[in-house]
Amino acid sequence: MANKKTKGRVKQTSTEWQKKVDKHQVITQSISWSDRLLELVHISIALIDNDYQTVKKDFYDICDFVNAKIQKARKFHFNLTHTIKLIQTDTTILEKILATVLKDAFQNILACYQDLFQIPINFEFSPNPKLLFFGYQQILDGRSDTSILCKYLMVQYKHNGKPDPFGVFNWQTKEEVLEHGNISSIMASFLGSIGLSENLDLEMCKDIWMHNYVFSPRLPKSDDSKMEEEHYTEMEMEKFKNEFETIYSQFKELNLLAIYQKFIAEVNMGFVARICNLSLDIVDWSL
Repeated sequence: MANKKTKGRVKQTSTEWQKKVDKHQVITQSISWSDRLLELVHISIALIDNDYQTVKKDFYDICDFVNAKIQKARKFHFNLTHTIKLIQTDTTILEKILATVLKDAFQNILACYQDLFQIPINFEFSPNPKLLFFGYQQILDGRSDTSILCKYLMVQYKHNGKPDPFGVFNWQTKEEVLEHGNISSIMASFLGSIGLSENLDLEMCKDIWMHNYVFSPRLPKSDDSKMEEEHYTEMEMEKFKNEFETIYSQFKELNLLAIYQKFIAEVNMGFVARICNLSLDIVDWSL
């Protein structure tokens, strides 16, 4: 009996495109927004009670101040974990921040995570947990208006003074930044320039999330029944149900045998009957 030929793996020859992608996998990898949104929460909090231009001015002042002090190859772009590390070794950075509209954000963040950051609280303030919670809530969606504004502040500062042939980093107003056509450009720019920055400490971010999980109070899900009732009323379900039943009744009166062979007509009528009857049952169940 002849030996059977065993099938081995088919060797794939990489295309030029695959070779290019393999060389730059770090650049093309996807990133987790939930792991990184903590890096922007202080800006989100500042945007709650302050307009975008005011926050932007103070954001730039703080970045310029820190970059003049540390003068490293990797530019400081004011993400939270990097800022915390710098404050732990240089309190003048915190003093600078507390003189800006980001004061409330950092006071609440440092007080909430004091056990984690080990930064002495040498200032008097009234804790406002709602401010911190709302700061998180505003950026849970990576494409929300606040998320886009926070991302753009970092991206624009990082590219400040560099060539900008397409004018992507020259938008000045909140309205320009949030234009529908600009959002995708900001998302892509953030991914490549900030999302993979070595200034981000994802391990610290995980520690902060764990702290939130262990120590934050339970927040029950809000009752959305009123919103659902309003949405149901807007859909005018009962009106469309009556119209649907009328069309279905008219369909059942059609002589499909005049068009199709008997078994095809039966199959088509059976499919339509099942779909329509199921749809009507679902509507009746939801009324």
